Amino acid sequence: MLPRAICFHRALLSSLQKVGSRYFTAPAVSSAQPSTYGDYEPSDIFDWDNLGFKLIQTDYMFMARSSGNGNFQKGKLNTYGNIELSPSAGVLNYGQGLIEGTKAYRVDDGRIFIFRPQENAIRMAIGAERMCMPSPSIQQFVDAVKLTALANKRWV
Repeated sequence: MLPRAICFHRALLSSLQKVGSRYFTAPAVSSAQPSTYGDYEPSDIFDWDNLGFKLIQTDYMFMARSSGNGNFQKGKLNTYGNIELSPSAGVLNYGQGLIEGTKAYRVDDGRIFIFRPQENAIRMAIGAERMCMPSPSIQQFVDAVKLTALANKRWV
């Protein structure tokens, strides 16, 4: 049996091979048309002077379930809201949870870009392995982040 440090190193290398040598920002916009800010002003949403680090509820969230063998289903966007958890969920009983944050931003022409989503997916996969939890594939993670950023584009 290999020491865990070697297993983590191999997991990282196999993840890197799946991603390839491209580690640049991935555009979240799927059409040739640039996104627009819509009929609102950013000042209508945020009090920029008091933004801080806190929960800001957006319009949509992405949810995917994993099966008993650790494979994730396709998943879908849902309107932001409460989630249902089993009372035996590991996050409630053992504090076993994993979160990976990503950053989406607009460029001057209005398109939305996501900062290095493949790197976030790799970091999540490594953390999940350490916690003995299933993890979505890198492509599933990146697709979910892109879909969620586009659905919440008025917040970007």
